[in-house]
Amino acid sequence: MRSLLDALHSSAAAIPDVQALDEILESILSELTERMNFEYATISLVDEYRGCIETVRGRNVSPGWIMRAKHGLEEHDIQTYIVKTGEPQVIVGWNALLDKDIYDRFEHWQLARVWVPILSGDHRVAGTIEAGCNKERKDEVLTDSAIERVKQLGREKGDEIAQKRPQVLLQGIAKAAIRLIGADSAILHVYRRGLSSSSEGKEEDWGELILAAGAGKATPEFVESYQPRPGGRGRKAIRSGKSEWIDDPREFKVVYPELYARGLRALAVIPLKLGPDTEGILGIHFWQSGKRFTSQELNLAEMFARHMEGSFKITSC
Repeated sequence: MRSLLDALHSSAAAIPDVQALDEILESILSELTERMNFEYATISLVDEYRGCIETVRGRNVSPGWIMRAKHGLEEHDIQTYIVKTGEPQVIVGWNALLDKDIYDRFEHWQLARVWVPILSGDHRVAGTIEAGCNKERKDEVLTDSAIERVKQLGREKGDEIAQKRPQVLLQGIAKAAIRLIGADSAILHVYRRGLSSSSEGKEEDWGELILAAGAGKATPEFVESYQPRPGGRGRKAIRSGKSEWIDDPREFKVVYPELYARGLRALAVIPLKLGPDTEGILGIHFWQSGKRFTSQELNLAEMFARHMEGSFKITSC
């Protein structure tokens, strides 16, 4: 019982961190647009588990712009350029680094803009700050001192932002799940539900992956490469509301040959009820041959998952 209480405490600890992140991001946007006279500002964050950088907050920008501002880390784009190089950029009008669709759709030819990296404590780029104005006001707003202040915000607030990103908080929850039952790895997937085709007897799509995290042997590279199957145990667990597992190594090798080749030998999937349009699964894994899930371990994991659901609803904001 002590281990369960410790795990529940770890899960609950994510809630104030998410609220703090929101306050930090809003304070940056407020300073840029209210005190420094930028006409708009956005903040984008890197998600290593989904292999992308996406805009998560904006001030004086349309929801359509924010919705479209998501790019894979290997794509050619201004955001990924900043992530890879850590170099601030000032662009007036068109530049080949820009997303042409967003540029044309939202008339960005009118803008003068600066992008700066958000730097974590170990000097990795955890995201970007973008601020801009009409290019006719460039000399008035986009001054050297203003650019230096935007860069300073990326440095001063960077480590706190990096540590409070939703996927990092979920990683902490995954670590708690590992400790709870002595597993080797754990993965969390959270989806915005797509249209169901189950009524037609077809496999149900997971929808849009909005959050993912892993711990233990489930590295960001492993999580990004592994997606639950439309008709697999995760989907069955979601439909039934009950855990699904497979821990016979011979059966596991037949059903999951790719995962077996990577070292997994057993997995359990616990469904997460996250809201009317959001669902998720907690996957817990053994990489040791012959290790089986006990009923006590599965009961503990299910109790932990029920408690986590409240935290997930907050972290997916």
